[in-house]
Amino acid sequence: MLNFNNVIGHDDLVEFLRKSIKNNTISHSYIFNGQIGSGKKYLAKIFAMALECDDYKDNPCENCQSCKKVLSDNHPDIIVLNHEKSDVIKIDEVRDQLVSTISIKPYLGKYKIYIIPDADKMNVAAQNAILKTIEEPPEYAIIILLTVNINKLLPTIVSRCVTLDFKVVKDSLVTEYLVNNLKVPEYEAKIDTSFANGSIGV
Repeated sequence: MLNFNNVIGHDDLVEFLRKSIKNNTISHSYIFNGQIGSGKKYLAKIFAMALECDDYKDNPCENCQSCKKVLSDNHPDIIVLNHEKSDVIKIDEVRDQLVSTISIKPYLGKYKIYIIPDADKMNVAAQNAILKTIEEPPEYAIIILLTVNINKLLPTIVSRCVTLDFKVVKDSLVTEYLVNNLKVPEYEAKIDTSFANGSIGV
């Protein structure tokens, strides 16, 4: 199931996002910052799903047309930016997948949501291209930057985003998750936990 209740070890972040939806205080731009495997992409997907859900009540309903499209990775208004090279995101990739399409209104949902994994790999030209969009976004647009090192982003981008820092998950919670959710035997779960370095998700 893809819902806020399944996010492990980030209760404060989940509560913040839930409140922002409930109080309609949603930002146009976010930075999810944390180590690899800390759950940034997972929570970004849940947040996007919740924002687009037709019957949201503290969690995405998972049954409406919008939720079903998210679950099948087929929602036309939730775009995950891809890049060819593993070490850099170039300006053309940002322009083609975000800057040139963000002015097109949502097809299905209330919002048009862009998720950018490895956002700290954007070169300066790519960051400057996205900065203009962050400064003056369409009212329906939301951009979520996923980073492992926020310091690689331009200060002007950071200052215009709401930053959520993903802290290391406690070992006890990692073990509990492996045992209860993935049905890993406890002795094996404890060994796996020792290598997890506080990471559960993606």
